[in-house]
Amino acid sequence: QIAAVTHPQPERALIIGGLMLGVGNGAVTWSEQAEPSGVVALVVSLVPLWLMMFGWIGSAGVRPSRLEVGGVLLGLVGVLLLVAPWGDTGGVLSVVGLLVLLASTLAWAGGSLYSRHLPPLPRPLLGSGMEMIAGGAALLVVSLGTGEWGRIEYAAITARGVLSMAYLIGFGSIIG
Repeated sequence: QIAAVTHPQPERALIIGGLMLGVGNGAVTWSEQAEPSGVVALVVSLVPLWLMMFGWIGSAGVRPSRLEVGGVLLGLVGVLLLVAPWGDTGGVLSVVGLLVLLASTLAWAGGSLYSRHLPPLPRPLLGSGMEMIAGGAALLVVSLGTGEWGRIEYAAITARGVLSMAYLIGFGSIIG
């Protein structure tokens, strides 16, 4: 049985998918090309902090408990200790790369908070699928505009790589 798509669903999918997958994941992927992965992990770990802070100062005004604040701070310290950016970062950090990363975390948090305040969809999987398609479409447009398609090395594509991608799409996105 195919579910009917109502008017607000595509709009919601464009906003949430565009923010979280398009800007959030797209900006992280772009910055990973130049920034050390440990620094990227540290900046991305700010998302729970943004969610907590914006949830508190936003329209809902939900003050986080001490346990929540402690948990978020403990998580940040844990990531900091794991990636140890004060040592060898593996390269020079760029201000633009760090700003793009910061924007990605804010976009992800914004999309998450926006989705929290919406009424539930009658078919949640349909909504998630539409968000993935919207985010993927946004990334496709950006990749076409930046010439990414011209840099594909088709000779480097292997069966193992295709199977790995199928696994990530199937288990990492659809089933997950």
